Amino acid sequence: MNELYAGELKVENVDSAIEELNCIKTELGKISKDRVIWDIEDLTKKAPWGDNVSNSITDLGNYFITSDRSDLILKSASNRV
Repeated sequence: MNELYAGELKVENVDSAIEELNCIKTELGKISKDRVIWDIEDLTKKAPWGDNVSNSITDLGNYFITSDRSDLILKSASNRV
């Protein structure tokens, strides 16, 4: 993922990156949505929408969505080159 953070990903590393994304999604899926941290410097801060989170969001594995309301991690893992 360090490569990806730097803004690029070599084609030979795509399968490893997808595997890592799937692992991240699985691990985030073990954390309930009420445990999200909005501000690392002020752990009492809540998201602007507070606790008004869609029922379709069940954990932090599917908490992160794109502007078109698609699952960010799932969409990233399925958009293969």
